[in-house]
Amino acid sequence: MSSTNNLFNPQLWAGIGIDVETVVERIIANGRDITVGYDNWLRLGFALADGRGEAGREMYHRLSAMNPQYKASDCNRQYDACLKSADRPGGVTVATLFQMAKDAGVNVSARMVEQVEVAEQVETVEQVETVEMDTFLDKVSHDDLPPIVQRLVESCDNLQEADMMTLGMIVAASGAMPGICGVYDRRRVYAPLYGCIVAPPASSKGRLAACMKFVEPIQLEIREANLRELADYKAQMAEYQALGRKANPADQPQEPPFRSLFVPANSSSTATYQALNDNGGEGLTFETEGDVMATTMRSDYGDYSTGLRAAFHHEPIVYNRRKDNEHVDIQEPRWAVMLTGTPHQVVNLVPDAENGLFSRFIFYKIDRRVEWHDVFRDDEIIIDDVIRELGEQYLPIYHLMKSRKACPVKFRLTPAQKRRFNAFFMELQTEQANQIGDDMVASVRRLGLVCFRIAMILTVLRSVGSESVEWGSVERVECDDRDFTTALELVNVLVAHTAMVYATLLRHDEPKQDIRMSGMNDVQRAVFDAMGDEFTTKDVIEYTSSRNIPRRTAENIIGSFLTRFRVATRVKNGLYRKTSIAV
Repeated sequence: MSSTNNLFNPQLWAGIGIDVETVVERIIANGRDITVGYDNWLRLGFALADGRGEAGREMYHRLSAMNPQYKASDCNRQYDACLKSADRPGGVTVATLFQMAKDAGVNVSARMVEQVEVAEQVETVEQVETVEMDTFLDKVSHDDLPPIVQRLVESCDNLQEADMMTLGMIVAASGAMPGICGVYDRRRVYAPLYGCIVAPPASSKGRLAACMKFVEPIQLEIREANLRELADYKAQMAEYQALGRKANPADQPQEPPFRSLFVPANSSSTATYQALNDNGGEGLTFETEGDVMATTMRSDYGDYSTGLRAAFHHEPIVYNRRKDNEHVDIQEPRWAVMLTGTPHQVVNLVPDAENGLFSRFIFYKIDRRVEWHDVFRDDEIIIDDVIRELGEQYLPIYHLMKSRKACPVKFRLTPAQKRRFNAFFMELQTEQANQIGDDMVASVRRLGLVCFRIAMILTVLRSVGSESVEWGSVERVECDDRDFTTALELVNVLVAHTAMVYATLLRHDEPKQDIRMSGMNDVQRAVFDAMGDEFTTKDVIEYTSSRNIPRRTAENIIGSFLTRFRVATRVKNGLYRKTSIAV
């Protein structure tokens, strides 16, 4: 049998772990029309009839709708004929669909993204940096923010910077909240978050480092206490050694471990887990160069990524310390991580969107702005000092949180907030799955957990400087409606940023061509031209249904506007706005 015939062996395609539905989604997401020419259209019908029978009809419509000559009635008539015909063209089976997709340049491997040179990925990333990303602090009332967050926002120059610094402070604070927990999906969860700011070089993302100052007072206390432990140990060791032969080995003092809130990103996995263990399972990694952690992951230090994925859900991290053959078991790690990086560095850190690490991170993309700002403005204000002062205000709350570590305060949403939460994420999950694909579902579901944690963090930060919550004695605390709304608005924007980074990680295997409007087929262009500067899912559905285009195809078209062509951005569930490059 020739190698060509082997390509049409259904067993060969079945062995790569990808189903018909997935390859159809990829064809549509890539905007490939594989029905050009009657023979191709006919072969596609026979392939779907062979592999899916009647269930393949909808897929036949969706793929046929990519062609400007598509008519629903003709499509139904042709598929009826394919189902009834016993004499298919030679060699046409369901595997023909896979080969047609492959010939059209669609990746049909089991992994959506194959390993390629990072330089190729970055080339495509740089094509989309001009898309204006949405901000979240303009969606909430300034007065509804916790006062400590208001003070931070007031020290920022613009909305993007305010968003970035607010996220930085929230993540930093999440690494220093040991005395509060909640129940989410019947599991106990704590505050720590993973965040990543994605921005081009020289885009002021380095300012985020100032957010470390928020927990610097806590770090100083931990280090001072550790130094006292070390001094006590040295004094006890001197007394022990003075006994000489009379000393009992069982009485020899044990050197205290090095304690620090900060966990360096350039440590080996074993050293990182040891640092977390020595600090009671808690830690904060804050790194302004994403390559540092990416280099660690690629090294032979151990499975760093596995520990990160486990710690996000407070799942046990178990390892053996070579020193003294000690077995260490961190039962509920509480590890917060804040990174910044260029698109190049992010691709190094998370090579593809199927990586479980991707969906655990909050992504926020900073636009490139070619403008000079007055570097001498407000030179009486030093951002590091402002944030450190805010950290000093938070310190008493941290002390109370620490005293409650063994018996944390229970955070919960009100019944009305729970209903609103479930409705919001149910709609968001459906929207993202239909428009972008099932791979985004994992990110949406974890954004639900992120939203819950952010609401928890804002509730704690709201108590700074007030006596609204007696953290030392209260057993339960309910979320303030203002903080719940802020958390939802924040996540509503973050999902668009996440989708953009998601698309960035999937762009590298497509041709290096103009990925803007010139890449649209006639159907996509007609839909886009028919929409106003702002449009809704309902607008698109009404327009496409009048032209016999299936609803699922219409939703895929919206997704292509957001991720493939970048000609629209998501404002909120069901509402979109055309970008400046398209209007």
